[in-house]
Amino acid sequence: MNEFLMGHTLGLQLFDGLKPELTSFYYRMLGSIDDADDAVQETFWPSIHDMTKYRGGNRK
Repeated sequence: MNEFLMGHTLGLQLFDGLKPELTSFYYRMLGSIDDADDAVQETFWPSIHDMTKYRGGNRK
């Protein structure tokens, strides 16, 4: 399995596991379930994308 698909699959599994908690957290902050869902998607996916590019170590 290539690196992209592997990262995408892991990202989906992680998203499925964390989405309820993240949505609840954002709902308490924002007061709207629709806004909470949007916030989860807008913050989660960019972080997963960046995580799949991470190679470890310090960036210089």
